[in-house]
Amino acid sequence: MLTPGKITSVLDAQYGSTAKGVISAHLTKAHRPDFLMTANGRNSSHTVVDGGRTIVFKVLPVGTFYNGHNNYTPLVYLGPGSAFMVDDLRKEMGLVGLHKSQVLIHPRASIVTEADIAFENGLADFAGNPLSGVDHTSGTTAHGTTGSGAGAARAKKSLRKGRIARDEPELAEMLCDPEYIIDRFNKDGRTGLLDGSQGFLLSLYGRFHPHCTSRPVTLSGFFSDMDLPPSLIGNVAAVARTYPIRIASKRYFADGRFLTWHEAQRLAGLNVPIEEIDSNSGGHYPDQVELTWEEVSLRAGRVIAPELTTLTKLPRRIFSWSKLAMLDFLRQNRPPEPFETSLFLTFTNYLKDGTLDEFLRSSGISALVTDNELSELYSSDGPETDSVRHTPVAP
Repeated sequence: MLTPGKITSVLDAQYGSTAKGVISAHLTKAHRPDFLMTANGRNSSHTVVDGGRTIVFKVLPVGTFYNGHNNYTPLVYLGPGSAFMVDDLRKEMGLVGLHKSQVLIHPRASIVTEADIAFENGLADFAGNPLSGVDHTSGTTAHGTTGSGAGAARAKKSLRKGRIARDEPELAEMLCDPEYIIDRFNKDGRTGLLDGSQGFLLSLYGRFHPHCTSRPVTLSGFFSDMDLPPSLIGNVAAVARTYPIRIASKRYFADGRFLTWHEAQRLAGLNVPIEEIDSNSGGHYPDQVELTWEEVSLRAGRVIAPELTTLTKLPRRIFSWSKLAMLDFLRQNRPPEPFETSLFLTFTNYLKDGTLDEFLRSSGISALVTDNELSELYSSDGPETDSVRHTPVAP
């Protein structure tokens, strides 16, 4: 999966939340890449569960979870497409024991401020000046975004405004131009693992605009976000769920702030006035249908509890598999020869026991492997790193 002098990319083939964190952690634990890299934003998060410990990452690549394990000390590179808060970076470095000497940050990575968050949530104008009242149409929540500030921070950088990494004194020791990274691969044959953020189907230039994220979510887009040349592209690890999800299409506001699902339910039970805001997260492919969580449970033959989004803590929407979406992903994200794409199928525990082979056939995955559109298939039935296993495809 890892090749000296190249970078293997972990990409979400759907709408996000495919358990990329599980797959990146698995690949890190198995292969110990020299470089771990990402251009994460505050509008995405990745979770690692291993050895009874759970960490949710918003800034660092998830493989840093294993920093210090069996003398593993990777170098970490945060590309200019990153959009993070310095406090979040500091906390995550402390959680995994990462030293400043291991962290390399592109000088033009975006720094998210409280003003960026306030704008996206309709609480301030673009410059950060507070509004007299909440205006949800002025921010980004009407299009189903997380309101985390990442899009506003990137927009300001595009306008040559806003804060970037070189403006933060605390980051000065960690700033690094990409030439150093490129030379380590071209001259020293280092190995790298790139964590892609969010999902391909949320891409800024994709079919679901404006119900999308603030940047391209493609293989080429991520290398641009890392300020790295396409000559470093290696294998691709595509991650897809048995039942894809999208974030909620409703948000709830009271007491001057947005509520989690549990808070909204509790306040509603107390008869506290709650404003329900339409936050349309977008449509789906024509060969998909939107399902209820009860329908997924019936298909699985057991209760599947509704998932809540990691950031906004609201119920996710859930859909059937789409062959068309997978074909679009492969068309847009194929690495150059001789490199290949492997598929990591997650949430197989949402299938009825004993029906995985049937799902692989009906979804078209078996045919993609047989036709060499996919080189290998792996599957995962839980949140733990060790749940990932190689999965043979029946002829």
